[in-house]
Parts: sequence; C-alpha cells; structure tokens
Amino acid sequence: MIVDTVESPDVIVVGAGAAGLVAAATAASEGASVVVLERGETPGGTAAHSIGEFWIPNNRHLRERGIADPRADCLQFMARLSYPDAYQCGHPTLGLPDLQYGLLATFYDRAAEAVEHLEEIGAIRTRISPAAYGDPLGHPEYHAERDDNLVPQGRHLIVDDGDPAFGPRGAAYVQQLADYLERHDVDIRPRHRVIEVFSGGDGGVEGVVVEAEEGVMSIRARRGIVFATGGFGHDAQVCAAYLPAPVDAVASVSTNTGDFLRIGLSLGTALGNMTAAYLGNAAFELGLGQARIAQLIHFPFGDSMIWVDRTGRRVVNEKGVFTERAQAHFWWDADACSHSRRILIQVFDATVREHPAARYPMPDAQVGDAHVLTGRTWRELAQAIDARLAHLAPHTGGIRLEHNFAANLEDSVALFDEYARTGLDRDFGRGATAIETCYEPRLHEGFPNVTMAPFSSDGPYYAMLIGAAMFDTAGGPVINCRAEVIDVLGQPIPGLYGAGCCVASPGGRAYWSGGAPIGLALTFGYLAGRNAARGVDDS
Repeated sequence: MIVDTVESPDVIVVGAGAAGLVAAATAASEGASVVVLERGETPGGTAAHSIGEFWIPNNRHLRERGIADPRADCLQFMARLSYPDAYQCGHPTLGLPDLQYGLLATFYDRAAEAVEHLEEIGAIRTRISPAAYGDPLGHPEYHAERDDNLVPQGRHLIVDDGDPAFGPRGAAYVQQLADYLERHDVDIRPRHRVIEVFSGGDGGVEGVVVEAEEGVMSIRARRGIVFATGGFGHDAQVCAAYLPAPVDAVASVSTNTGDFLRIGLSLGTALGNMTAAYLGNAAFELGLGQARIAQLIHFPFGDSMIWVDRTGRRVVNEKGVFTERAQAHFWWDADACSHSRRILIQVFDATVREHPAARYPMPDAQVGDAHVLTGRTWRELAQAIDARLAHLAPHTGGIRLEHNFAANLEDSVALFDEYARTGLDRDFGRGATAIETCYEPRLHEGFPNVTMAPFSSDGPYYAMLIGAAMFDTAGGPVINCRAEVIDVLGQPIPGLYGAGCCVASPGGRAYWSGGAPIGLALTFGYLAGRNAARGVDDS
C-alpha cells in the first residue's frame, strides 16, 4: 500500500519510547531532519512508567571515582548470564556466535559513549541511581555476589532531575529527551501508527505507510528508518506462539502488540530471542481484565512469608532476583502434563499482613484486599485457596490444590521456621545476597536473617495467588552491531535500523541488573540514530 507522500525527512523514527527518543535526539544532533511517529496518545512508551534506570558499564561516574570496569571481565560476566548454554571461558568469543559476541562487545564499547553524547548535546543529565538507604554508589547489582562481577555497584544510572531522593525517574527520562527534541524542532506525532514499510529499487527501505486521524499517508526517509516500537507483550496469539509458557500480566503500554515483528516478517528479517521476555511476578487476580498492570512484584514484602505450589511445598527463593524467580512458573509437570506452577501461592501471617511498611501487592487503600484469602488454620486457608482456584479455573488451565496441600503447607512452614531461627535457608539460600536484603525492613527482632522470621503459631493466616508477568518481550527482528536490521541471510537491509524491545535483545536472555533493558535501548537507539543520520559505517 503506497499513498501520496506528504514529506521526506532525512530520518523517520517509529516509536517514542526509551530507544526511539534517543535515536531521534542523536539523529537530530547529527544535523538530520527527523520525524517521530508514535502510535500512542503521548510519547514515552513503557519507559515513562518505569523506574527509569539504565545499566551502563564503564560509565563516566565510575571512572571519575577511579573505579575500573575492565572490558574482558565485564564481557565475561555478561556472556555467562546472556548465553549460559554456549559460554566457554577462554574461547576467543567466549563460546558465543560471532554476532552475539559482537553485540555484547558493542554494548560495552558504546554504552558509556552514548550516555556521554546525550549529556554533551544537552539531551539528558545523569547520575548514579540512588539507593533508598543513601549509598553514593547506589543499590547493589542483582548479581553483586558473583565472583566474575568486578563492579557490584555503580553501573545503574538515572537522569538527574534535581531531586536527590530515591524514586522513579522514567517520566523524567522521557521529558528531558522530549524537551531536547522540541528545542531542535523535531516533531513527535502521537496517534500515528506505522502499518507498512515500502522499499526502493535497491532492496532497501524507502518509507513508511502511516495510519493517523487525518487518514492514511506515506512518508519517505532520505537516509534511514529506525524502529523502536516495543515488543509483542500485548498480542496474546503471538505470545502463545513463541513464549515457552503462559505469562498472565504485562506491564508494557498496551500499544506494544508487535507491529515491527509483523513488518519485519514481511521484509524477510531474521528473528531471534523469540522465547525470551523481561520477566517478573504479579498478583494474579490484580492482573485479570487489565490492559496493563501498573506494577510487578520486584521483591515480595515480608519475612514470615513463603511461596508454595499447588502441593503446598516451597519451590523458589522468594527474595531472589525477579527475572530469575519468575522462571519457576515455567516448570513443566510431567505427571500432570501441564505448567502446574503457573500459579504459585504466597502465604503469610498477620505480622506481614498488617505491617505499615508493606508494599505492593499487599493491600492498601489503592490496591484493596479482594485478592487476599484468609483462614484461621492452615486447613481453612487451604479451603479458601482451592475455592478461589475453582472460581478462576477458566483463566488458569484448571489448576487446583492437591488433596494433601494443607498438611504439606504446615510441614513447609515448620521447616521454614527452623531455617528462620538459624538464619540459613538450606533449600533456596534466601537472604544470602546483597540485593535480597537491601530493601528489607526488619519486621521481627532477634533473628539472624532479615528476610526470614518464623510464622505466628496462631492464625489467622493469609494467601494471595501469584502469576508470571513481564515488562515486555525481548525477541524480534535481529540487528547487527550498527543497529541495522538484518535479513534471513544475515545481510543488513539498507536504511532499516532497530532498537529496544521490538528487536532481538543484544543481551540475549539476560537481565544483568536494574536498568539493563533501558541501557540496551539507549545504546542501540544511539547507534541507530547516528548511523541512520550519517548513512555510513562509523564503527
């Protein structure tokens, strides 16, 4: 479909989120004329609703403090988490295919450069992301305890908006970039959805077809087109086709329905990382019927609290890093021939339920308590849980409790209480890492591990249902180290670039620490905008 061309800027950026705004700012800084087409009502995408951290190795804030982040060591750390099945210590590419290794190396080599360029042109101001307890190097990395992570703090950056307090900065990230674009006469056009890309005679892309309030139009790009439209988290059919198990709640904006995945397939792009997503957990019932959930469960609140499956047994470190903890939902039950841990059950006592410092999804005036179940005894609680599961069966694949759930739960609590008294969780190592303890208020005195305390010997007891959730997907058309989209033969499609969640993540399956997705989006958005504006290989 090609209709009348209304204009021909140098660069078209599709999507005004974490990657797209950076691509537009970078292209504009190169002197290119830029048009930004945003499907949603306002710019920002999912980034506007996020904490706003971006994970940047070897950043200037580390260097200014004399903290080294050696390239070889950082690449080894990233590769082991990104591609654990391929990783080989001592191999020239650490056991990774050339492209995957090259993308990790490009991220290390260009991420700090990207941030510094945005600072130099006045598009953003940055600082180390503060921790709630005031450490100047911020909160610990998610994998701070690993021997191969030589920089356990200080790679988390955030925009500096003048407020030194700990808190979300996603909206400020968007605003600073949008302000820069406004000052440089870059037009961000909301409610403009790109539905097609058309090609020129050389096989490269030439322009886009856009649906807008004023009708369907085409816009040609003289130098390049950058896609940064988000993942496919809100397309249930595509998620079912690619993700390894159901994910029942999505935090990305509802316009993330895989537009570039479909466009990329029509252009013959290679696909990669399609089974991966940036995962977490959510209160299952709070996500039902919601276009998007406002929050995921990063670190569940409470010490006298455990997560169990439908058998009543613990199956995961409840305080573990959310991206890894969420994998518990994907376990395949060979006996039941189902993902029987699709629903886990958070069990807790009155101390946790009633504590004034409790955080989402514990009830408050905004959250409500309809998703919280209660019983005076373990058996009563089990009955309440199973009754709720029966009601929700159409949404869960029919998951119900096993007949011995109550007895197993009581045994699980007794064993957990023993671990809490000694401070050592012999099953899952709860509370053994810095990130698990740094946001834990002490609810009980006298126990050696701040993340664990024995349950009350008397009820009432409480429960809520927990499901898998995601920020967005992490797969799509594949890019190379210049952020060019490549075809199924591995060749770049001239003039077509991509960054952010709409492309196969350059980080593979990994979520190295807080801000990894935005760090990747920013870096490859910078490369996409720069290379689209220049139209030459500057790598």
